[in-house]
Amino acid sequence: MFLFKLRDRIDRVGLEIPTIEVCFEHLNVEAEAHVGSRALPTIFNFCINLLEGFLSSLHLISSRKKPITVLDGVSGIIKPRRMLEMYVANPKVLNLQAAALEGQETNVVTDYIMKILGLKVCADIMVGDNMIRGISSGQKKRVTTGEMLVGPTRALFIDEISTGLDSSTTFQMVNSLRQFIHILNGTAVISLFQPTPETYELFDDIILLSDGHIVYQAPRENVLEFFEYMGFKCQKRKVVAEFLQEVTSRKDQEQYWANKDEPYIFITVRELATTFQSFHIGRKLGDELATPFDMSKGHTIVLTKNKYGVSKKELLKAVERILTYEKEFVCLYFQDVATCGQ
Repeated sequence: MFLFKLRDRIDRVGLEIPTIEVCFEHLNVEAEAHVGSRALPTIFNFCINLLEGFLSSLHLISSRKKPITVLDGVSGIIKPRRMLEMYVANPKVLNLQAAALEGQETNVVTDYIMKILGLKVCADIMVGDNMIRGISSGQKKRVTTGEMLVGPTRALFIDEISTGLDSSTTFQMVNSLRQFIHILNGTAVISLFQPTPETYELFDDIILLSDGHIVYQAPRENVLEFFEYMGFKCQKRKVVAEFLQEVTSRKDQEQYWANKDEPYIFITVRELATTFQSFHIGRKLGDELATPFDMSKGHTIVLTKNKYGVSKKELLKAVERILTYEKEFVCLYFQDVATCGQ
């Protein structure tokens, strides 16, 4: 309700909330990495990699890393006010209030974000590490999300925020992000691993990325329609998220083949991606990409020019408060030790 009231007040005074639309065409991303047994995180491999890296920097030997294609000429559009989920066929102090707008100790939006993320109860507690017991792993995830939301960021690209969280907490976080995106005109791409059906239903659009190709990028409601067009059908008791992660796999694809009158032949990721471009939703996406963006319609403040959400002076004050808190903690610890010694 608060976000709706905030948006209503913004509309009444005639303010325009800037939006961000991300377009990418023929995007290629490559990386170099060790493969096979050399990719295992062992002490032997660590020492060999360290030695090879040093010798390679001196141009004495060539690198043994293999080139890997991450993205292979992909194109697409990430629209504002729509939450997009991506499927890939694979010591500090909690003080969000210090990240409020410049010149303020806190603001209403910051308090609201802390409330919807369930962080009010631990607003002044150390996050903790291996030596200091702090907040829970679920709260740590929500702290990271909250830090992004209270800053000047208008576009969020979030990877695996559900790791270590139960399904209820994940649903709460995604639902909070959904409200933020829809009401305040945000832009977001979120990657989740096997979300529950309830969480899956919160998303507006789906991106299915496999072997460097975008197999599908369109509204969530049409994803099953496309794969049925390709001859695959999600079983009634099958979770759609699992279906999307398995339908491009050579090992699992056959179980979803629905055209029993025709023999099954494995359909590669490249063939799926090419067919999507000719599908009615894919053609619409291609037409939008072919239309040049009118730069005169761009908002002058849509992209932040600042690295941090507050000034360096406010950041320095926050660091001073942290150091003061830690100093008091150390003093009390040694006082307790001295008392026990007596």
